[in-house]
Amino acid sequence: MHRHLRRLGGLLLLAFGLLVAVGPAGAQPPAPDPRFGAIENFWVPEASRELGVGFERILFYWREIQPTGPDDWNTLHVLEEWLVEADAQGQNVVGLLKNTPAWATDFNVDSGVPRGLWLPIDDPENLWAEYVRKIARYYGPRGVHHWIIWNEPEIERGVFGFEFGGSPRDYARLLKVASLVMKAEDPDAVIHLAGLTWWHNPAYLEELLDTISRDPEAAAHDFYFDTLSLHIYFRVETVREIVEEVATIQARFGLNKPIWINETNASPNLDPEWPVSRPQFQVDLEQQANYIIQAYALGFSSGASHIAVYKLLDINLPPGG
Repeated sequence: MHRHLRRLGGLLLLAFGLLVAVGPAGAQPPAPDPRFGAIENFWVPEASRELGVGFERILFYWREIQPTGPDDWNTLHVLEEWLVEADAQGQNVVGLLKNTPAWATDFNVDSGVPRGLWLPIDDPENLWAEYVRKIARYYGPRGVHHWIIWNEPEIERGVFGFEFGGSPRDYARLLKVASLVMKAEDPDAVIHLAGLTWWHNPAYLEELLDTISRDPEAAAHDFYFDTLSLHIYFRVETVREIVEEVATIQARFGLNKPIWINETNASPNLDPEWPVSRPQFQVDLEQQANYIIQAYALGFSSGASHIAVYKLLDINLPPGG
């Protein structure tokens, strides 16, 4: 196993061991704990099994699944063997839906608001609704019931990490359509709000919830989502601050949704075997180790229900990347 993977695996075992009983040396791998996640486990299933990871996140890029039109259906983008392996290990797969194909938007590929988004969800011209319906019908029977709707929509155009070109109102509609369609097709569906970075726009969540609250149908559908998602990096002291603030914000709207930290890490750039050029957040291996343990402890003690490290293995990185 690669040195970096062995080391990160050891950190996760230590973090998990602080919160659950660890068996004796030589014992069978621990049973998966649903609270603990590691992103993209499918690259290294043996390591995932040894760690007792309970969930993984897999990206479902719309532009890859339907690259040229609504009749496309590329099942090689997310390999079925990944889903079979996750099921065999007792792991929950959380799919992330994002990236608009060029044919489905009048705006930019990947970040553009889907064409027909404001049409009724049973209108074939509502391209997002049609896509989500196909996703639910195909992947629900294959064991995927948790769906994150897009990623980091609060990052503004022109800023690194920009992924969604719509307003909070547009995202609220994107969420509503996905939720109504997915739950109509799959009674076991769990809808996750897009992962938020928080610091790019701390006011975004409250603005979004306020927008949803003005929808007369929102209360009957529990605000169209089941879980809040957070991405927290580098500054371990912010874990408690952000989780508690998010809980306070949702409480203003009468909500008490589970909070998942589905991305966290302090990735090292001062690694002798893989140095990375980065002007901010100088992190060595010991600091990463400290961060992982502290972030998990602070996250759970602050009320987060699930936490995942991003990610279990880096692949295809350029030198210095």
